[in-house]
Amino acid sequence: MRKKGFFSNIIDSSSFKLIRQIFIEKVTRRSLSKSRMENTGPHCAYCNCSEIDCLVQCASTHLYFCNGKGVTNKSHIIHHLQSIQCDSIILPPQNKFSQVKLECYICESTNIFRLGFLKAENGAIYVVCSSPCQFDDTLRAQHVDNSTFQPLVVNSEFYNQVVRIPNPDEYTKVPISRTIYVRDQALQYLNNIGNIPNTQQFHLNRAKLKYDSVDDFVDIMKDFCEAEHSEITQQEQNRRYGGMTFNWESSNTVTFKSHPQLFKMTTLGCSILLVSEQTNERAVVVKRSNNMNITARLNNTESSLYNQHAGITISVVVSDVPYKRQNAALESIRDPRPPLHWLILDLFMGNTEKLAHHNRVKRQKLQLIAPSVHNFPSLNKYQICAIKVALSQRFTLIQGPPGTGKTTVIAALAHSFVRNGVKPVLVCAQSNVAADFATARIAQVGLNVVRVLSAAREAIVSDVDEFTTRRKAAEKFGQQFESLIDSTNPDARWQAVDMERRVVYESDVVCATCVSAGGARLKDVNFKAVIFDESGQCLDPDLLIALTHNAQQAVLVGDHRQLGPVVVSRAAALGRFDIPLMQRLVLLGVHPVVLRKQYRMHSAISSFPSAMFYKNLLKDGLNDETERKWPGGNVIPWPNHEKPIMFWNVFSTESNYESASSYVNQAEVGCIAKIITRMAKNGVSASDIGIITPYAGQQSFLVESLPMLAEVDDPDSFFDELEISSVDAFQGREKNFIIFSCVRANTNYDIGFLKDMHRLCVSLTRAKYGIITVGNASTFAKNSCWCKFIMHYIEAGAFIEGDDLDTLKPSTFSPLVQLNEDNEDDLNDDIDEDMYNFIA
Repeated sequence: MRKKGFFSNIIDSSSFKLIRQIFIEKVTRRSLSKSRMENTGPHCAYCNCSEIDCLVQCASTHLYFCNGKGVTNKSHIIHHLQSIQCDSIILPPQNKFSQVKLECYICESTNIFRLGFLKAENGAIYVVCSSPCQFDDTLRAQHVDNSTFQPLVVNSEFYNQVVRIPNPDEYTKVPISRTIYVRDQALQYLNNIGNIPNTQQFHLNRAKLKYDSVDDFVDIMKDFCEAEHSEITQQEQNRRYGGMTFNWESSNTVTFKSHPQLFKMTTLGCSILLVSEQTNERAVVVKRSNNMNITARLNNTESSLYNQHAGITISVVVSDVPYKRQNAALESIRDPRPPLHWLILDLFMGNTEKLAHHNRVKRQKLQLIAPSVHNFPSLNKYQICAIKVALSQRFTLIQGPPGTGKTTVIAALAHSFVRNGVKPVLVCAQSNVAADFATARIAQVGLNVVRVLSAAREAIVSDVDEFTTRRKAAEKFGQQFESLIDSTNPDARWQAVDMERRVVYESDVVCATCVSAGGARLKDVNFKAVIFDESGQCLDPDLLIALTHNAQQAVLVGDHRQLGPVVVSRAAALGRFDIPLMQRLVLLGVHPVVLRKQYRMHSAISSFPSAMFYKNLLKDGLNDETERKWPGGNVIPWPNHEKPIMFWNVFSTESNYESASSYVNQAEVGCIAKIITRMAKNGVSASDIGIITPYAGQQSFLVESLPMLAEVDDPDSFFDELEISSVDAFQGREKNFIIFSCVRANTNYDIGFLKDMHRLCVSLTRAKYGIITVGNASTFAKNSCWCKFIMHYIEAGAFIEGDDLDTLKPSTFSPLVQLNEDNEDDLNDDIDEDMYNFIA
């Protein structure tokens, strides 16, 4: 059933909410005051528990909190530390471990989310960080068994041998208003003493399915853009990453092992700020490696930080260019004569009523002209249908499930537009990776394609350098262009940009990111046809940046069953601004043309995603025996020799990493190390394997631990090539073999954002020859989609348990939901009944 009111306008009740909030705060404040008068000793600021062996003191606020959870998923102390982003604590003097210094024996870190205990042969206990410190040679010399590591924080509570978990009669249930009040008071205290900056809170109107007018749409979207930009800027100001070692390659080039969250925030070409006690300097990220190493080139030729190997903190510098271009595009459509076709603009408003009668392009008969070049695949009937429809319509949605050849369709569609005289064609994507891939594919069909880059990206070596406007302008204008581009004179630089614009005018196809489409090189260039790749990841304002080049035909290619756009601010997420235009239009009944034949996965891999996410409409285009049988034989002992799939059910427990917002699962890492060891022994190269996980903490832990746990030849080379990435970063990618680490393992059935079925869909559709899922199945027993996934593997004879690959045996699983009914958690996009209509 579709949820009612999902995007509906709600009658303004702000006055009632304000009165209710004031009442709650007064009651909470009175309750807190009363409890403190009754109990003046140490007690939990949430629940008033005063059992001293159950209490922990926050090192930042000096408030006490207990280790009890009540009905929540986190203990009160963990909840508090997460809410104020603190990672240090003090044990009360009465605690038997109060004299133990909670500091890593190796690196002296006090981050309780990384600390744990290791036991030596002589019985000595060491406090150390999780990987890499737990594997340090110093500990090995002390005969410490690193497999005995016991995290200090596990299952979102302190290890009960250190801090006792109170009995139910030793504390009271906590209203949410009380936790909010304590958090706000703590943040205010930290703000007053200068520990955190003040933050701006945004209250956004919700995104709508249909907008009242262009002004309504623009106003709501501009508020959203402002909230996002403000949140990103605040994060840049708040987050400083230190404790890293810096290795200088030259006087202005440095490499360092990144903090996982910093690695997640950076992209090639982005700017970072390096800060020391004496100075700060800007740099550009020029390389990011699989082992989380980042190489940056400083703006100064002779950096004053040169040869400083420690004592430097890093933050990401936020550019306001995307924000300005989003706003400019939004303002441009207020014009009575907006710079795009009226029908396309109407669809952004949600007005689909005129689509049936006005979508076909009149007085224009564009023919499908398929590329006839060597090595370009033949088009199947679904791809041909999609291209023909797109050529004939003002606006087209093309849904391309995993492996169905979306980029092939884009290249063939661009070829047809150009050969029919419609040029230049603009092809855009949200990411540089997708834009580069589209450039290379379009170049294969023999078109004159140019790649437009941002200024920061031009300094990065890439596989499509030969197609960039800068390279082509240098080839066309020679030394004249080179002297202008290197000049410090602004007028000279503008002359160089004008030369690049002339290259654009002469091209057949221009490829760019959505944001770069608003740059100077494309100013005043009209594109009658605009094609979007991975459009399900594009925000509405970003689409408009590209479309406001007088677009007369628009084609959105993507898959709304995979991950959507990334929004940063909580207000934007709550307002459902993460719903892409493609999905919004499907909700309104616009039927996409669907590509139905996949050429990526072995049929055993594709069968569940096809059934679960695509109603069995996704068909296999390859022969398993001749095209998807690994030439080296079985790389691991698959439970079912006919099907290269496996779910290794690991009885484990998750633990927190760095902060209470990310997780690691050490038992899963141990299993993955055994898989990697066996695969390498059987001749699988590191470049054939991808390890994906939903949590940055697990990604970092894998990067740090696997080189010490897995046994491979030439480990330095192997692990430089082995890609360990987040699920989100792997969208649109593929590997011969995928290992998927689920991470979550607790008794609360809390699976966090793994309940997002878009994320599961991406995870299960990246592998070509084989996929191994490693996880604690019982944690997922209350989610119907995960239960169906596990039951599918049980039926396939691929659900196993055990300590070693050679002793694995069938495992058991008991779902705690009805599998024949939809779980509300699974239907978070409400699109089931509309997405499977096809244009014949």
